[in-house]
Amino acid sequence: MIIKLTNPSTKLKSLNYARVFLKRQQIFLGRLNWLQTTSSCLSTSRSQEQRPDKKPFYVSTPIFYVNASPHIGHLYTALVADSLSRWKKLKGYETFFATGTDEHGLKIQQAAGKADIAPKVFCDEVSSKFKDLFEKNDIKYDTFIRTTDDAHIKAVHQLWNVLNEKGFIYKSLYKGWYCVSDETFVSENDTTDVTTKSGESQKVSVESGHPVIWSEEENYMFTLSRFKPQLQQWIDTGVIQPPEFKRIVQGHLDDLSDLSVTRSSDRVSWGISVPGDPSQKIYVWLDALTNYLTVTGYPGDEYRSLWPADCHVVGKDILKFHAVYWPAFLLAAGLSLPKKILCHSHWKVDGVKMSKSLGNVVDPLDCMPKYTVDGLRYFLLRQATPQSDADFSETRIVEVINSELVNTIGNALSRISGKAVNPLQVFPNPSAEALRTKFTTEDRQRLDQLYGLADEVDRFYEDGNVYLVLQTVMDYMFWANKLIQDHEPWVLVKTESEKEHLDTLIYIAMETLRVCGILVQPVVPDFSSRLLTRLGVPDSERDIVHSKVKVQPASSGYVQILNPTESVLFKRLK
Repeated sequence: MIIKLTNPSTKLKSLNYARVFLKRQQIFLGRLNWLQTTSSCLSTSRSQEQRPDKKPFYVSTPIFYVNASPHIGHLYTALVADSLSRWKKLKGYETFFATGTDEHGLKIQQAAGKADIAPKVFCDEVSSKFKDLFEKNDIKYDTFIRTTDDAHIKAVHQLWNVLNEKGFIYKSLYKGWYCVSDETFVSENDTTDVTTKSGESQKVSVESGHPVIWSEEENYMFTLSRFKPQLQQWIDTGVIQPPEFKRIVQGHLDDLSDLSVTRSSDRVSWGISVPGDPSQKIYVWLDALTNYLTVTGYPGDEYRSLWPADCHVVGKDILKFHAVYWPAFLLAAGLSLPKKILCHSHWKVDGVKMSKSLGNVVDPLDCMPKYTVDGLRYFLLRQATPQSDADFSETRIVEVINSELVNTIGNALSRISGKAVNPLQVFPNPSAEALRTKFTTEDRQRLDQLYGLADEVDRFYEDGNVYLVLQTVMDYMFWANKLIQDHEPWVLVKTESEKEHLDTLIYIAMETLRVCGILVQPVVPDFSSRLLTRLGVPDSERDIVHSKVKVQPASSGYVQILNPTESVLFKRLK
């Protein structure tokens, strides 16, 4: 059937619609052809990223102590581990990401007593807050362990029995300074006297600043001092990252003595009893550290498929326990040592240490409605440097989000995907001639280097320096924005002879957005997903190998069609 159009304007509009439809169909068919020809190459590249032993990459956070609700520092630790796990997945690895809560000890016993509830009920309430926080912030862990779980108690008893049977545990009268807040004995050399607000003298731990009390009781001791040579050899391999933190561990090794690994049940009732001796509770750190084995299925044989851990992410305040006590327990039990201890510093608020008494503890759940999940994730991982304490400032978070997510990434996308500049709504193919004549040698080199960006940021992710990942990516995005500003696509679109120039500019900007969008997925997963979806990048083309490959033109002369989704990735914060 033929329909005759008598209205000239209607006829012209219909012809334009037909041209657009045919062009978009050509783009789709060309894109499909490119996918079919490159899929085998990408599959090969992906398989090369997988580790030879096929063992999942095992990363953990510390299990968080439930004597109080979670704060911004807990979330940051989880985000570092989450970003590393996500990065490994994008490289083609199978991963295992463990987190959870530490629920025994004197501090929790006291906190529950103060709240006038049973310790287990207290632990249930606070542990659920950590779990809720992580789920709301898109922390994709594989297992969430609680030290009150029956499986964990079984693992702790097994490890205790192994250490005891091998002759590394003995009973002795212990005398020394004990720090209730840190739940650890402190040597005389590691204490100092301070004057309290009331004018009284108080002995405190040099390391934490918390008060210590003199304690004398019969405990079981672990022969920690026997493992000094092996521990020294281990830390000399560079297992402590960043390397600046090795100095802290070295200080503990230089003053190594045997370790009290139980507490009297009369003083600490909330804990795991020593097998065969209910008068003693197992030291909370021997209990807690064993969680890294529990989650693997220890003491069953299945633990061998996951152990050893590839990376323990910890804060600097608990480095001693992870880099001295934990490897010593493993050496005594005849188990392999972790491959990396990734340590980070603390968070302050407007330059002041977070403190309940000051009322400046930042609750991340209060921040989420104001800054969104991706906004909070981005700021924490952008702002913090592992080697030094980071500062949480509401002014700074607004500045960072508006400057980088809104003004830089969001602005670049909106400028080259709007219909005024890109009426066909396509990811265009570049012109070799326009690239040579309209862009500088430096710009062409920068475009070529874009496909090596994944290798550049890989070591930053691996070392927990996520801020360097984002700094590197933003350098590229600043460059893309400057190109857009200098070449003025809103002017080029008005002249037909500048079409190849315009298409090449849009291509460069979109390629930069595509590659950078892939690389920041571990940091801002939802933001990145919306960016890549808008660019028309299929879910199957968002792994690291795809960031190393140029998007090839379809037979139509265009790469792909943009998705008609919202171009505003992040609304400006006030």
